Amino acid sequence: MTPDSTTPAASDGWAPKPADTVTPHEQSLLVMRHLSDEQVRAYLGSSGLPVETSREQAALHFAEHRVTALQEAAAFREKAAKRTKRRSRKKQTYAMAPPELPAAAQAELTSAKEVGQAAGRLWQRLSTWSAIVGLVVGWGFLISGAVGVIPGMQVLFFVSAVCLALSPLLMFVLAPICYARGQRASRAALFEWAVHRPGQLERGLPGLHKRVDEDATSGSSFCLGLISMAVGGFCAVMGLVMIPISLLDQQATSWQVTGVLLGIGAVFLLSPRLVTRWGQWVRRRNDEIDEAVSWVYAAATPTGLYPR
Repeated sequence: MTPDSTTPAASDGWAPKPADTVTPHEQSLLVMRHLSDEQVRAYLGSSGLPVETSREQAALHFAEHRVTALQEAAAFREKAAKRTKRRSRKKQTYAMAPPELPAAAQAELTSAKEVGQAAGRLWQRLSTWSAIVGLVVGWGFLISGAVGVIPGMQVLFFVSAVCLALSPLLMFVLAPICYARGQRASRAALFEWAVHRPGQLERGLPGLHKRVDEDATSGSSFCLGLISMAVGGFCAVMGLVMIPISLLDQQATSWQVTGVLLGIGAVFLLSPRLVTRWGQWVRRRNDEIDEAVSWVYAAATPTGLYPR
């Protein structure tokens, strides 16, 4: 299994269990199944476990130390909350300041930020430039369409049509997909980083982004929905028009054309719904693994400190 793949826990068709209902032991098994063989060996080495340890035994070790790490983080948050209340009673100006992380946790956050940004930098740039190019092409559609009304410049209508097709594809499909790919690369790099650090996987992955495929699937669903509704609606209408013609003609070719049109129309009209269901399944499946390796200090960390 590749490092950035995901393995669902017990699921029921399109509806995996919600992430917050998966037990700690199920989460530990999910994490071990998610790791590649090389990553499991690295985790065993950093945890001081024998190399012949099975994934199930490693999962028990992960679950035990994960609970300990969560308890330590909860104790830290409780102490921080008490300090904040005392400062609030004294009406000090810094009463609402976020609690300062332990030195070890701050070092983890800084290291994870460097690793995540380095892994996803190229894809983030591609995403940004795809959106910029899509915006420029969209202006090209408007300009070429306006100039095309001038006599002798009708060829610009073709350019305008091409720009109209390219602009949404670049802005709403390619850019989100590159963004999601960059987040997946950062996510995989964080896993690789964590398995080589003693106790890090149990403490979680700092700055882990959840639902990394959400933007890509929503953007793809939007554009696919527009295209599919246009093509599917046209084919469905033409198929319905062909039915009385086929009844009168009684030729095999006419019925074949009618069937093909109705079939294409049905496929295109149903495809956006299938993509939406697939996107929901992917996001739910990612939520399970992300919940299992969420950073134990995430609740005490300002959002602005997370790697982007």
